[in-house]
Amino acid sequence: KADLVSARDELLARVAEAELAANPLFVSLDDEDEVPPDQANGSAASSKSADRLRELEQKLAEAKQRAEAPAERVSADGRLQLFMITAAFPTSDNARGRKLLTAVRSVVRDAQAEFGPAVKYHLTGTVTMTLYEHDSVIRGMGKAIAVTVLLCAVALLWYYRSALAVGAVLWALTVGVAITFGLTYALVGQLNMMSAFLVSIVVGNGINPGLILLSRYFEEVRKTGDAHAAVAPALAGAVRGTLAATATAAVAYASLLVTDFRGFMHFGVIAGIGMLACWFTAFTRLPSLFFVLA
Repeated sequence: KADLVSARDELLARVAEAELAANPLFVSLDDEDEVPPDQANGSAASSKSADRLRELEQKLAEAKQRAEAPAERVSADGRLQLFMITAAFPTSDNARGRKLLTAVRSVVRDAQAEFGPAVKYHLTGTVTMTLYEHDSVIRGMGKAIAVTVLLCAVALLWYYRSALAVGAVLWALTVGVAITFGLTYALVGQLNMMSAFLVSIVVGNGINPGLILLSRYFEEVRKTGDAHAAVAPALAGAVRGTLAATATAAVAYASLLVTDFRGFMHFGVIAGIGMLACWFTAFTRLPSLFFVLA
């Protein structure tokens, strides 16, 4: 930084001198043979400035040469070599990072084909670690979703004793979760280690409106004995309470948007959208499924 500041100041001084010399209205009143002390000092300063600029230019040339032709990093026995690649994109860009690692592995395969399988390689760095973390989050999230849905399905089957009804609730929930994380991808991007657990949060809390509507439906069926006629009163009896509870939960989650920590902000976005999306799908998908399953 100090070299850049010095180079800037030297160049500005040279530009000022060149502009003064190019001014046609400038006339020197000093004798040509006599050099005043201040001009002598200025001449010495100019010479010093030129030396400083040449020094900086030499440093720049050396740095450029090192960048274009870096020295090889090879172990003393000549069996290990380090290659460093500087990515021109942020480490959070997993799509480009995956393409980069694919290209590196392709080069390694070519080397193995030429020199034999004894050629081995290991990858590290921020791009590699970010991809490993992302893939680990995806695998963990998949396991969490499977376990959560399985436990919910077993509990619902034990309570309602109806596979079709439980399947209807889970289908409506699946649509709501899909909407939630579709909007999440558009608004937030990819999940990370701080927000991946929200899948279980959305599934666990988002299923509540559907369960309440299903319970109201079964109550109306037992009361009237008509499965088709029970849909309307079940909706009327469940819509207000579930909407109030869902809206309250969504607002509570959305309050995290005012925080500066990005993980909390993403929590507020995902959980708030998830509560509303799951309520919406429960009251738009389940009634039609009730008519089909009746």
